[in-house]
Amino acid sequence: MKAMKRILVWALVILTFTACDDDDDKQTVVELKHDMRYTFNVTVRGQWTEETHPNYFPGDAGFGKVVAITQKDDNVLFQKGKKAPTWMKSYFENEDTSNFTNYFTEQKTNNRVSGFTSSEGCPATGSSEFEITTEGRFNKFSMITKLSPSADWFIGVNNIDLDGLAYGGSATFITSVWDAGLFSGEYHSNKGSATNESIETYKGAPLSYPDGGINNFAIVTIKLKSSEKIEP
Repeated sequence: MKAMKRILVWALVILTFTACDDDDDKQTVVELKHDMRYTFNVTVRGQWTEETHPNYFPGDAGFGKVVAITQKDDNVLFQKGKKAPTWMKSYFENEDTSNFTNYFTEQKTNNRVSGFTSSEGCPATGSSEFEITTEGRFNKFSMITKLSPSADWFIGVNNIDLDGLAYGGSATFITSVWDAGLFSGEYHSNKGSATNESIETYKGAPLSYPDGGINNFAIVTIKLKSSEKIEP
């Protein structure tokens, strides 16, 4: 009888452990791990055509250099309703990204940014691909690329949560156009005068589109390439 009781007790212990393991599986949280380093492939595919945006479509339409970061906090690269820093003007004037490099090097030192990259843009219906690497605790992605030619219009994504890609897969986002508020130009070839306005979405001429059209300019796809443990 004592032997039978022992067997029943062990069975209960095993069943209890099994039940706990099942509960743990159900509660698994998918997120980037702080002790891991992740590399993502990012593709920007242009969707800007004369058919989708027939008003004043420029013959040399395309996208300028891409600037991308990974960060912990929201709105490190840009924020709707806030003014862009004046040092961004050189990027919109001649695609000079050196000020971005200087600024985000400082932000990495201040522990606000992990990954930073600058890569070439693409034609209006072309594509641009690049990699960006981040430590797991910097789990947000942001990027911009200038609409070219233009005064200070850009497309971008902001504060994209990367946690869902911790174990693989990809995520795709559709972009429209933002106005950086740094120049007053209202046409592709007209820069206008310097201004100090807030960043806002832009839907006016010459970027307006026909009734029933879709104001999309590019598709951004983020895909996990690899991950590795950070050595102490």
